[in-house]
Amino acid sequence: KIPNTDGKKSKLFFSIEKLLAVPSASFKPEPKVESIFLKLRPKENYNLQDIDIKSLERITQKAFSKRRKKISTSLKGIISPEEMIQLNLDPNQRAENLSVEDYVLITKHINN
Repeated sequence: KIPNTDGKKSKLFFSIEKLLAVPSASFKPEPKVESIFLKLRPKENYNLQDIDIKSLERITQKAFSKRRKKISTSLKGIISPEEMIQLNLDPNQRAENLSVEDYVLITKHINN
């Protein structure tokens, strides 16, 4: 799971595979975080013709700017909790709990 907006965007365009965990002791100076190598493969079978990529970027950026808040709070002014419920999305979830498809669904909804 890639926990940032770029990760969500990456999942839209790429299949992502974790290859190797890299312990912090592998680096000098030793960081306080672990690292991983990822393999990114471009997806060939996606249709982005009906998706406004700029809107999708704006929505995911806004959602993850307050990542510990409920998605309904993060996206206030873009989509209402009632609209989320109509889209079968739980407005009480956090940004990282929504899938790429959920963000695409929100984007399509607000652009229609």
